Amino acid sequence: MLDTNEMISDSKLEFKAIKLALGYSYRLDKNWTTKCNVGYLTNSELTIKENDNKIYDFDSTESLSINVGLSFNLNKK
Repeated sequence: MLDTNEMISDSKLEFKAIKLALGYSYRLDKNWTTKCNVGYLTNSELTIKENDNKIYDFDSTESLSINVGLSFNLNKK
């Protein structure tokens, strides 16, 4: 584990989870689409790793996930 004043370099933040979700998509016109997703993240794990060694585990818990988006299709003619 880390000391509070320890500096970490050459490491990566890794998040793993299983997401159970429902989504809805609505096309506004031929180029614009809105999307909405509601889900539940279970079995989640957030860690800092260095050379495949776990340095710190954030003890992340299960949580609700909400995503809302608007997309524009550039390829549509």
